[in-house]
Amino acid sequence: LNDYFSLTQFNADQMVEFNIVIFNRWGQKIFESNDPYFKWDGKFNNEMVMKNQTYQYLIICRINGKGAQMIKGIISVL
Repeated sequence: LNDYFSLTQFNADQMVEFNIVIFNRWGQKIFESNDPYFKWDGKFNNEMVMKNQTYQYLIICRINGKGAQMIKGIISVL
């Protein structure tokens, strides 16, 4: 349904710090970006990751005038 994983519900213009890392189920880093406008296409080393799997993400960000926040979640690739 979705070709990319990205964030859409925040104001990236106010970000002073941003980092996202996506890991596979073995804890291997498969994607990382410092760009709050990132788009992950489900690829690792230019190949699609395994389908019907879940991947964990960790975001550390700081919005102008606020402290750092850590956000964790899970992405399903079908």
